[in-house]
Amino acid sequence: MMITKKYTVFGTPIGRLYRIKGIYLPSVTSIISGFKTDRKNFTNDYLSIGTLGHFECLREYEPNMVVPDVSFTWDDDIINAKLNAINTMWDICKPVPATNIKVEFVVYDPVNRYAGQVDMLEGSRISDIKTGAFYKHYTLQLGAYFHAYNLGRKKKLTGTRLYILDSNNRADRNPDGLPEILNYSQAESEEFAAKFLEKAAAYNVLMDEYLSGRW
Repeated sequence: MMITKKYTVFGTPIGRLYRIKGIYLPSVTSIISGFKTDRKNFTNDYLSIGTLGHFECLREYEPNMVVPDVSFTWDDDIINAKLNAINTMWDICKPVPATNIKVEFVVYDPVNRYAGQVDMLEGSRISDIKTGAFYKHYTLQLGAYFHAYNLGRKKKLTGTRLYILDSNNRADRNPDGLPEILNYSQAESEEFAAKFLEKAAAYNVLMDEYLSGRW
């Protein structure tokens, strides 16, 4: 089980890198989006609402969470409406607080070389919260966390879960303002992990070539 709360994150032109125990590992999200050499450290309203929405959902399970530093160009009415929608959906589907729930910790794999921050561990299931629409690549993210958490564990995780809290309540998205919970079995999560590890291997080859000056 490779988990830690001791890490440093760097924003670089080739994506986010975690420094853990003296080694640098690309982030799960950077790997999923593919190797690029022109990444920029930027924020926008959708990223900010996602960051703040996660805080609103998870602080119940971790009272000492620090309020994130985010910025918006949206009017306050829009921000508050989206946060209210997220909180309302979360109240419908959130797990009951218990000692077997852990939030916001980093998992990593020093062999396949990646790291990423998990939203929740619910007993024997890794869970991730999304505050927009569902995208298929979210399952790769779950697979990455699932694989890293299982490293060295005799008792493996039983599966993964996505909480979709789509605050865009348009007619074609989430007109009823309801959450969606997507549960994946252990076998499905292993398949997601295998697909992610293929991406991680290809990404790290390109990153090594770039950093060694062979590009």
